[in-house]
Amino acid sequence: PQLCCPRCHATRWYRHGRECGLQRYRCRACGKTFNTLTGTPLARLRHKERWLAYLDSLLASHTVRQAAARSGVHRNTSFRWRHR
Repeated sequence: PQLCCPRCHATRWYRHGRECGLQRYRCRACGKTFNTLTGTPLARLRHKERWLAYLDSLLASHTVRQAAARSGVHRNTSFRWRHR
């Protein structure tokens, strides 16, 4: 699938720097910037490297506190991630 703007769905964009290790793009049609994670549950996630460990705990039906302990995040973070 070709990368497109998540707001206007235009396929014309150009590279517009990097942020947090991810390539940023700017749409030529609407001028908004985005990256490959925009519009996904991983957008604006601070601890991306811990997300897979948390997801494994979620699939194993662990409680919020157990999932937090296993993935190394705070229990409040675990609670918020569960809603993603």
